[in-house]
Amino acid sequence: MTELPRGWAWAPLGDLGRWEGGGTPSKSTSDYWTGDIPWVSPKDMKVERIVDTADHITSAAVKASATRIVPAGSVLVVTRSGILRHSLPVALADREVALNQDMKALTPMAGIQPEYVAWAIRADANKILATCSKSGTTVSNIETSRLLEYEIPIPPLAEQRRIVGAVEESVSRLDVATLGLAAARRKAGAWLDAVLTEALHEPAAPSMRLADLCPVFVDCPHRTPRYCGTGIPALRPRDVVGGVLDMENAARVDRAEFSRQTERRVPQPGDIIYSRELSYGWAVVVPEGIGLCLSQGMVLFRPDERMSSALLVLVLNSRLGRAQAEAAATGSAHPHINLRDIHAYSIPVPPRPVQEAVLATVEQAATAVSRVSASLAETARHANGLRRAILACAYRGELVPQDPDDEPASVLLDRIAAERAASAPARLRRRRAQAGR
Repeated sequence: MTELPRGWAWAPLGDLGRWEGGGTPSKSTSDYWTGDIPWVSPKDMKVERIVDTADHITSAAVKASATRIVPAGSVLVVTRSGILRHSLPVALADREVALNQDMKALTPMAGIQPEYVAWAIRADANKILATCSKSGTTVSNIETSRLLEYEIPIPPLAEQRRIVGAVEESVSRLDVATLGLAAARRKAGAWLDAVLTEALHEPAAPSMRLADLCPVFVDCPHRTPRYCGTGIPALRPRDVVGGVLDMENAARVDRAEFSRQTERRVPQPGDIIYSRELSYGWAVVVPEGIGLCLSQGMVLFRPDERMSSALLVLVLNSRLGRAQAEAAATGSAHPHINLRDIHAYSIPVPPRPVQEAVLATVEQAATAVSRVSASLAETARHANGLRRAILACAYRGELVPQDPDDEPASVLLDRIAAERAASAPARLRRRRAQAGR
């Protein structure tokens, strides 16, 4: 274990305060979901401070379920979610909140800064995921007992505050820079879209219904495939986001399931795959040398000789295509596009020589955008590296100076242990009283 600065001490997360889990009130009782108590689930954990949530519940819902209300200043951690495959969301509650069953919350004892603990967990996120994750589960999980045993370095209280101030000042500057990079990437993409739009309308091209342009038009089977660990890729809407084919994370089916899924047509190079779910809603051309089939929510079509597949994909993924998709979408929870509405998309069809010129123009623009995007991505990676370096320095005691007059952390932790021991009988009586209600 790394040697700590003078006055610091190692402490398990479980010794720093009270940890609690949560639960979900009955969805069948609609009145439970009309209250003003924020109910935190992993989908809310995209920020570093929880001010509000997507869902709210009533006091009656709290009493009738396993959810718990934790006070402002609690440290919230996601312990069950697919996102744990690559990251560990941590946030601070800025107000009283309730938790769902995929969350854990630490309410620190006096002398432990919540912000310090939150940044410490973020700093060690990869190690925590590596050492505390359960194996063999369908959804990624962190084992609570291992999480509570995980030790972080604790400096004196005054130094905790100094570290938090220095970290948040440094990280906020990086966050501003990262937002600027994201805006630059959006502008680059918008410029590429503008190049395509101008090229298609100068000179103006006649338009056709998508179904009239595509003699091959196949909807996916309306059944959930039987997925397996290895086999042939079965594309879902999430696998074609942004017009980019993501084969690495595609679901897989065996040969028998592949045959059932492709009874109407096996995707061929040059075919276009399109998502019927608006939350993704992108098109991609089937490349050479890849065997695949379609899962639910996907459509396959191929234009005739009047239209290049490459240009049709660009049109569908442009503002023109996305606007038609958004106008046709139905449903609120999971917006989707009906097949008849996709048939009715209006597609500009310039003469083939013009199409070739448009593709050449867009390819030149795309090359320039790709160079800019690569530069921005490298800068973003550098910013992420700086963020990790800042946190590493902070938790080695190198970000702010130590003060020999600060009360040693060992004294603080001994006091916390005594307070926890003294309060244990009271907590036990409360739990027994609650159980007897």
